Amino acid sequence: MARHGKHGIIGNYLLWILVLVGSAYLAGSHIIKGAYPFSWVKGWVLAGAGIGLIGFTLFLGWSWKKTEIVFLIAYLLFGGFYFIALPLFKVPDEMSHFLRAYEISCGHMLSDISKDNLGGRELPYNLSPENLGLSQTEMTHFDIWERYGRERLSEETSFLIFWNTSLYAPISYFPQAIGIGIARLLTDRIVWIAYAGRIAGFLFVGLIGFLAVKYVPFGKKAMLLVLLLPINMQEAVSLAPDSMVTALTCALISFVLYMRETRKKRMEYWHYILLYCLCILIGLYKIVYLPFCLFPFLIPKERFGGKRNYMIHAVVLGILVTASSMGWLLIAGRYLSTRWGADGGEQVHFILTQPFEYLRVLGNTWKVEGANYLYNIIGKDFGWLTIRVPKEFVWAYAVLCLLILLLSGERSPEKFYPVRLVSFIVVICVFLLTFTSIYVQWNLPRAEIIQGIQGRYFVPLVFPVCMLVHGIVPSLKKVTSFSACLFILVFGIQICMLSDIFAAGIGEYGGGFREDINGKKYQVSETEYVTDRWYQSEGLWYYFDKDGYLLRNVWIEGAEGYYYVAEEGYMLTDTITPDGYRVDEKGRRIGKWTK
Repeated sequence: MARHGKHGIIGNYLLWILVLVGSAYLAGSHIIKGAYPFSWVKGWVLAGAGIGLIGFTLFLGWSWKKTEIVFLIAYLLFGGFYFIALPLFKVPDEMSHFLRAYEISCGHMLSDISKDNLGGRELPYNLSPENLGLSQTEMTHFDIWERYGRERLSEETSFLIFWNTSLYAPISYFPQAIGIGIARLLTDRIVWIAYAGRIAGFLFVGLIGFLAVKYVPFGKKAMLLVLLLPINMQEAVSLAPDSMVTALTCALISFVLYMRETRKKRMEYWHYILLYCLCILIGLYKIVYLPFCLFPFLIPKERFGGKRNYMIHAVVLGILVTASSMGWLLIAGRYLSTRWGADGGEQVHFILTQPFEYLRVLGNTWKVEGANYLYNIIGKDFGWLTIRVPKEFVWAYAVLCLLILLLSGERSPEKFYPVRLVSFIVVICVFLLTFTSIYVQWNLPRAEIIQGIQGRYFVPLVFPVCMLVHGIVPSLKKVTSFSACLFILVFGIQICMLSDIFAAGIGEYGGGFREDINGKKYQVSETEYVTDRWYQSEGLWYYFDKDGYLLRNVWIEGAEGYYYVAEEGYMLTDTITPDGYRVDEKGRRIGKWTK
């Protein structure tokens, strides 16, 4: 670790004391104030992680100038922890992602359509644990290896439905499909085949992230923190393609900033190919992230060889990206399901004819869900959104990341205003497109609150937000070495989160939400669930029926009136319900809302 004389050494010692005290406080609150008691799982996980962090601290001391090496070591270290903590199919929709990747590994780029107009394919019936009587949300490591782990690919087939992932372009699953294809040549054990897909996707994301951090000329620590966010790491070790989107958007921004600030020569042919591929891939992975393709306009005209070539490439790139994205959108349209009553045509008409009303809907949604979005950008609800970590961890993680960025000692390069402007436009456009696409596809016509948005959808926006504030605080070179200490504390908090995930993964999770094929329950002890009453969790009120299942999208009669619980199950307050009624700050219905 770099030193800055006597005062710098004293400052480092003081910060180390702060790190130790902070770690002790967080660990103590984690154990004492948690919804469940300390167990042997948390004990050995935290102890082993502590030893690992000591070694990582020493590593930071001599290699901090190589931020990409720090990222690689941390990515592999935490990736290993997440692989151990998360059983297969414990991440939302991971089974559907597995089936989609599996069919692509067999050479089927497009899914078939069932008699009910749902996407899927005729595959070995035991690929799905539900066909074996197992619940994805309840499966532990023991279920995986003792029951599902013994399954071999069956010759008996059935039509397996995965309509939601049929919407994804086949390129989205190429890394996972490559791993699955290789494993199928070596074994017929389903577990090993699925884990091969996980590993392949994890390695591809790590490689792209490593190159992005290495070549970005500034903001390396910010990019490192984005790629190592707990929720992004969970997605990286799963079969889902979400973390690849984050890696690709970081890679595109890294490429553009490298061409803008570092390279002084004209781009070569392979640079053009790389630029085109990154933009097309981002559009195909998820069309709502298409605004990221505005970043290439920040590359100076001189890198293209003049204004004429710049305009030609801008037009060609725009045509290719638009054609590929819209082309797949037309193909994917046949897999869209309307079983929840969604009517895309009516929703689009409402947005276009009453834009201010739609903005009001966005405001209502953000008012009700905004805090949860911000929490889950870092990571509060893991697994099938049933493994919850204390909010104190999320707050501490966010504050420490902010301090690391402020103490980075980086100044903005000259003429940085265009980068901030494009970053702002991209953030706003992606934000609006994400909400609009979910509103059109999955919500009832003219719904007052947009249901189905998750905080992880906005992880790719974190680095552009960092670009908005980059260099605003003056350089603090005398304390830049402190950021290495803060990194250790950030990683320590993530280890505490992992202990929760791992405890749930082996079935030692003694409290919180649990989910099975019939719905969600709330466990308050090893054998007791909340039944037939209201229950408050982390400041929100939920209602559970006589069988212990969470009620959703329904009015509940209470002693003082009627109360509405949303799609996620919590009671709405001081807002307008999806069916148009207004509720007060205590959740009571106070009258019909009228425009």
